[in-house]
Amino acid sequence: MCFPWFNAHATNPDLPSHGFARTSVWTLKESAGDCAVLELESDEKTLAMWPHAFLVTYRLQLLRKGLLMDFRVQNTGEFPFTFETALHSYFALEDVRQARVEGLDGRTYLDQTEEFRRKVQEGDVVFSEETDRLFVDSPGPLTLREGPA
Repeated sequence: MCFPWFNAHATNPDLPSHGFARTSVWTLKESAGDCAVLELESDEKTLAMWPHAFLVTYRLQLLRKGLLMDFRVQNTGEFPFTFETALHSYFALEDVRQARVEGLDGRTYLDQTEEFRRKVQEGDVVFSEETDRLFVDSPGPLTLREGPA
């Protein structure tokens, strides 16, 4: 999970890419059956990187046909703040050149391999070359398929 910023920090390149949430120690607050609740709270380490008090609650629940993920950020400080979040997924594939992502046809993205040039996706996303895209509007659902189209 990327929080409180996505990608490189806007003003300080020495800070970790994608924020600190993905490398922080979370607290398991609840675990029952098909549901788990994790929390991340600001502390000296996070405040040194991002000067805002917060409490993040991340609820995961297994469903019959999927996974429900609920990510909530509570401002526990005195001053308003803005933040970014993203789920930075990793998938094990036999051959990435045989994979495709369905559901993004016609969606606008920023191409990081071309200095964030704005483009529109045509068809499925395929991986025949280096691919690093930030889709600005992808309401889903998205499907990752492996094998010939």
